[in-house]
Amino acid sequence: MLDSNKLTASAAPGSSGAFRILDLSMELVLMILSFLSHEEIVLFSLTCKTASRLFCHLWPPHPKGGGSQPPWMPSGRFMFLDLLSVDLPYHFVCNRCRKLHSHRGLTLGGQCPRHNSIVVVRSHRYRIHKGTMTFGPLWPQYAFSHNEAREVMLCDRYGPECGLPISHLSISTDWKLARLGTACNNPYFIHGYVKLDTEAVVMYRSLFFHKIQRIWLLPDKLKSFLNYNVDRAIEQVFKSCCHETNIKASFSPGLHILDWRRLDGMCVRDTISEFQCMAQRSARLPQPAGLEGWDTDNFDSRPQTLGGCRHCMTDYAFTIHNHGRAGVEIIFDVFQDLGSCDSKTCNKWAYCWGDVYLDYPSSIHRRQTYPVIHPRLFPTAPGKSAKGHPSAPTPEDIWELHEYERRARLGRRA
Repeated sequence: MLDSNKLTASAAPGSSGAFRILDLSMELVLMILSFLSHEEIVLFSLTCKTASRLFCHLWPPHPKGGGSQPPWMPSGRFMFLDLLSVDLPYHFVCNRCRKLHSHRGLTLGGQCPRHNSIVVVRSHRYRIHKGTMTFGPLWPQYAFSHNEAREVMLCDRYGPECGLPISHLSISTDWKLARLGTACNNPYFIHGYVKLDTEAVVMYRSLFFHKIQRIWLLPDKLKSFLNYNVDRAIEQVFKSCCHETNIKASFSPGLHILDWRRLDGMCVRDTISEFQCMAQRSARLPQPAGLEGWDTDNFDSRPQTLGGCRHCMTDYAFTIHNHGRAGVEIIFDVFQDLGSCDSKTCNKWAYCWGDVYLDYPSSIHRRQTYPVIHPRLFPTAPGKSAKGHPSAPTPEDIWELHEYERRARLGRRA
């Protein structure tokens, strides 16, 4: 039991003169929490063990599972917290955070029925209005709205005097250095160079969008990067749609059923070749892609070709290029059929970037609803390397990534 007048071991301010919120009495803390939103209360309870114990004490688990509504909590807020345990998968944090904050009061019967982790809302930093196409935390400065896409369709239909040109949806960035995710989903502090390109075409009165996200790693970091993100949403690096991006089914065999111990005895070159072949088999390519990308003339467009999101019209595939001592380039191609962008007659944009949610049990059921988006629609071939770009990193730049990772680890420990 928590003392109602004392939340911390010592109620006196610290020696530095700082006064912590938990040094206040429980009544004052509860009064402060009453001004917070639903999301902010959950985030507050995850800041430290004392805040977590306070929250669990105020909302203890029900003996038969579930939770009992505390008297100070409105019914709407209680319902929100109760539904967190069965929310969408991309709201769940990683196992590392779950170990740090074991939050029994938020789950049914002490354990989540769908995932062995706690629930947390997305960061306020990247919260953008629903219906907006975004490109993940690595590219927060870029976004396309539904109105912009509709203006592009009007321009294509009625001429330049109406709407925006299709080039408005084109992005081409330089390579830049970045840490590939936060400490939660990148505990090895892997750094790399990243690049973003987009293009769009209008065919059959529908807007088709092609997004190319590239990362350039040290050769020996490919296995660690893929291994740690097998069971995690990888939207910190690769953003496909408004739903979670899971990479495990984009390789054949899937990364979740791969015998990772078999790779331990391989050299770096053979390990990279193994992942290259797995990505090639997943995309049903007759031969490995060269630096110019896939041979789209011989592309196999059968229903099982290309993986994708089970909740919208988004297809994606991986291509891996081994540049020797100059590093490894991972290319993530995303294809979307956004329809006519008319919300009155077509919901395809809402499926990919809005609040319309589909749920297919398998890729076979998904393909029965809409076919594969043929990559030949777009000017740029999937899997095309950006090694020749003027801003591409040199081999010296790639090997300096060791130093960036070392500094990040030392800074974390400090």
